Amino acid sequence: MHFWPMAPVLQSPSLVALGALVTGVAVAAVLVSRTTAVATSAITGAGAGLALLGFASWAAVSAIA
Repeated sequence: MHFWPMAPVLQSPSLVALGALVTGVAVAAVLVSRTTAVATSAITGAGAGLALLGFASWAAVSAIA
């Protein structure tokens, strides 16, 4: 959630979307872990990691182009 207040400071509105995505991953992890044997932290870690990696890749390509 710290991405939302940082968006105007860093002048990057895409951080709002990233914050929403990471929050959605955390909520989904709780729901999925109730129906599977997978730990909530494993789902959250993998999902948030992929979201952050994707955002970092997109930001790097945008900065270069």
